[in-house]
Amino acid sequence: MNRSLLSIDNLAVHFETPDGPARAVDNISLNIHAGETLGLVGESGCGKSLTALSILRLLPAAARMSAGEITFKNDNLADFTDAGMRHIRGREIAMIFQEPMTSLNPVMPIGFQVAEPLITHQKLPKADAYSQAAEWLEYVRIPAAGKRLNDYPHQLSGGMRQRVMIAMAMVCRPLLLIADEPTTALDVTIQAQILALMRRLKETQQMALLLISHDLSIIAQMANRVAVMYAGQVVEISPVKQLFDRPLHPYTQGLLRSIPLPGTVEKRLFEISGTVPRLTDMIRGCKFSERCIQAQKRCYDEKPELLNIGDGRKVRCWLGQN
Repeated sequence: MNRSLLSIDNLAVHFETPDGPARAVDNISLNIHAGETLGLVGESGCGKSLTALSILRLLPAAARMSAGEITFKNDNLADFTDAGMRHIRGREIAMIFQEPMTSLNPVMPIGFQVAEPLITHQKLPKADAYSQAAEWLEYVRIPAAGKRLNDYPHQLSGGMRQRVMIAMAMVCRPLLLIADEPTTALDVTIQAQILALMRRLKETQQMALLLISHDLSIIAQMANRVAVMYAGQVVEISPVKQLFDRPLHPYTQGLLRSIPLPGTVEKRLFEISGTVPRLTDMIRGCKFSERCIQAQKRCYDEKPELLNIGDGRKVRCWLGQN
């Protein structure tokens, strides 16, 4: 897995506010190899979803991509027209959004919503597209799939709506699937079924997966590599086993220490003290320095770069680079 399917180079996304630009994504660089699963983790508001939306050029109207390049199959996506991006979305890069009830069209039957990418991208006749839609609904284990083509989203459970979203994303067999918190608000049993389904689809379809989550247990199950984000920056990148065995960045260490473990029911969980800095704050040194129990003078005065330290690992920390 040494060929980059998608490369993000110094991506910056900001919002204009009365207090100045809010740097929601602050010069991040990532790459995703063909066939791998890259986990993207961090607290809510750290820039994970905006990074995903930048790939598809679906940023909110108030957001601006102010710097950087996103390269897919050696093509800079910024050079594509809107029509060109519509050709890529759903066909070569697909996305499963966080909340299927707000992502699915409430006034369209699910059969049409799954068939539409086939009609749009592959120009299939309606009957053939609906036939394949039924096959995909069956593949993602919607009961009596053929009979549910005319059902509307509100007639389905949360788990079934999520399966419909997966079918919609997979129907054109994309090279890259972006899954943004795909199991949010699902119970543990349904969550396990959805993750197993995504793992099976990835293996059978030979696609790359960008899996966005704040749940480190899901990342441990699914990912080959992990990128950890904090306050709009990537602070650590690592193969998944090495990250969990020996996290390098103090923020990553804090995240892992805060996971409940067997036998800790009566013990107070570890918490990272302090709060995330405001996106408008101009911070002289490391963005995590005010919350870091290992911070030294240099951490407050100098910005660390994300440096390659070998063995597929990168870290944005003066301590981790020593």
